[in-house]
Amino acid sequence: MQLIKRLENEDAEDLIGPMRECGATMALVCVCCGLTKDVPIRCKRRYCPACQPKLAAEKVARWTHAISKIQWPLFLTLTMANSHDVESIHYIKKRWQAFRRRKLIVERIKGGVASYEITNKGKGWHPHIHAICDCRWLSLHVPEPLRTDNKETVAEKCKMAQREVSSLWANQIKQDTAIVDVRRVYDSKKIVLEVLKYAMKGTDLVASKTPIAPLLRALKGSRLLAGWGSLHPMPELDPEEEPELECPKCKETKSYMPADIVMFMSRTTSSTSQSDQVPVYRETK
Repeated sequence: MQLIKRLENEDAEDLIGPMRECGATMALVCVCCGLTKDVPIRCKRRYCPACQPKLAAEKVARWTHAISKIQWPLFLTLTMANSHDVESIHYIKKRWQAFRRRKLIVERIKGGVASYEITNKGKGWHPHIHAICDCRWLSLHVPEPLRTDNKETVAEKCKMAQREVSSLWANQIKQDTAIVDVRRVYDSKKIVLEVLKYAMKGTDLVASKTPIAPLLRALKGSRLLAGWGSLHPMPELDPEEEPELECPKCKETKSYMPADIVMFMSRTTSSTSQSDQVPVYRETK
């Protein structure tokens, strides 16, 4: 795997771990009839190329469901100046947590979900935030557009409201100016995919022109998606029963165990006679 080779070249063995075994198969044995079944091993690391598509699909389903509960979805992007320190991702997270306590956010936004992202295109680390908020109008000083307003008036009010948010955010991150984008959401699925771009693809990491180990270490154990207000805790998906793994031969459920454990138990249980041991059959396709 190219990602593993890249991390090996950066002496980042600690970031590889179980990813070496990801995609391999593990044999399970039905302890009732002895039938074996091969299942794939997954490391479930968010930057693993093999696991990332499934993890992203699960998050898309979950967050799309959450965002569907929002009455007035508003997409908010907050940025800050580039930095040479990858740890700037933690700074912007702290500033965002403080920003949510400002009067504008408390009074105008019921709640929402936010993702933290940091990129590097050769000009330093660029941390930014994508948030989907439940907000009818994000301004304290600019009046909300009326149905009777013409397009020019609506555009001017939106521009002034965005300046208000930008000025407040710049003050929060201690900069003179800050780039902020505010827009109404009409396609929830599309905007969820935008928010979930934080989920790094292994191919993107391999193509990076800068070392990737510092980035992965900075993000290790860090929560990159968080809900607040009306979306904390986040609405859960409708409960569905997990299908039980059933043995196709004896129809028993919850009877599978790893083959190496079954073999170890068989060898160490001297009291079991040869005639009492469970025969092993390979499942045919």
